Formats: sequence, structure tokens, C-alpha cells
Amino acid sequence: MRIKDAIDAREESGSDIVIVARTDSRHFVRFLHCFQKWPICLKEGGKTPILNLIELEEIGFEIVCYPLSLIGVSIRAMKDALTAIKCGCLPPLASLPSFDEITETLGFNAYYEEEKRYGTSTSQRDFQR
Repeated sequence: MRIKDAIDAREESGSDIVIVARTDSRHFVRFLHCFQKWPICLKEGGKTPILNLIELEEIGFEIVCYPLSLIGVSIRAMKDALTAIKCGCLPPLASLPSFDEITETLGFNAYYEEEKRYGTSTSQRDFQR
């Protein structure tokens, strides 16, 4: 009913709001067939079975999110790096992104372009100092 209410509100307002709904249904395959006209998203974790992307696509999922996997590998990498640092070592250079890769990934390069566009005074050189 909440999904239907959200859809009705969106249609009544004439907006292009994207509605994202979730369920912890263990019977998620049956659930999918109730909503075939909308893209179905799966978030890993909880009681959802662990399936590979091909299996999930065959079932009918069009979007799959992996927050636990991403957070998990990040935590493991940070713990490994901190353990190495604690033991007097540094993480292997091959495992480290370059400064340019870091700034690109974090969106600094796009920020610097916006900065140029609006003529603000902070520059990338100031950041690197």
C-alpha cells in the first residue's frame, strides 16, 4: 500500500520522482512477479540468498546494490593497512592509488573545473600544499 500511495502521489503531482521501495521478503522471487512493470532492485545482505549476477538477472532483478561487500572490503583493506603501519611498514605501493586517482575518484577534479568556471580563489595548487 505504501508503494501504491507513493506512486499515486507522484502521478498526482506530475513529478518525475523515482520511487525506491524495499522488502525483507524471504519469498523474493514470488514478490518480483507482482511488480513486473518496474525495475526491481536487490540489496545484498539480511536473509536474501547470495546469488551471482546471472542468477539474479534470470530471476528478474535489474539493479543490484552491494553495500556490504563494498564496506567489507574497505574495512579489510583499512585494517590490513593499519596493521602494516603499526608493525612499522607501509602498505605496498602497488596497492595504493596515485594522488591523481584519489582526487579524480573523490571528485576534486570536477570541483576544480567548477572553481575555474566561477572564478573562486582556491586552487588545486593550494590544496596540494
